[in-house]
Amino acid sequence: MIIVNWRRVGELLKMYSQGQPIPFKAISVKLLEDIKMFLLRASMGGNKKGTISQNTASTYFSILKAGLKQAFIDEYLTVDISVKVKGITNIEKSRVALTMNEVQMLVDTPCKDDVFERAFLFSILQSEIDDWLKNKSHKTQDDLMLEAQRFVESKKIIR
Repeated sequence: MIIVNWRRVGELLKMYSQGQPIPFKAISVKLLEDIKMFLLRASMGGNKKGTISQNTASTYFSILKAGLKQAFIDEYLTVDISVKVKGITNIEKSRVALTMNEVQMLVDTPCKDDVFERAFLFSILQSEIDDWLKNKSHKTQDDLMLEAQRFVESKKIIR
């Protein structure tokens, strides 16, 4: 996904500059503010209609700023201009989570594909497992897997 995003940022910069190169000496706070506004109105691309979301524009602008910071580190720029321009604010999105009773109902529902069922259940519990595991220390991958298994068992999800 990271490479795809970097490529898309490159495509959008080409669109912004109408295919012309943007020399390092032309990079200014005003230029970056203009690019920020361009990104907030940028089309989705491909055969998708509409503009990219504010969160996508935020990601793309952060990628541009990271590239500029690296250009400063590599001495292509004499000033770290990336710190002079504020990023695009992400919009918090509410996420709907299943209750443990709803998860248990899904576990109790027959599924013909065991691999699909296990992957689905793992994805349901993944964020909760991640939050729980952040508070643990692990020496090995096996320790991590054992802790995750204990966590799932503690949720009393049974077949």
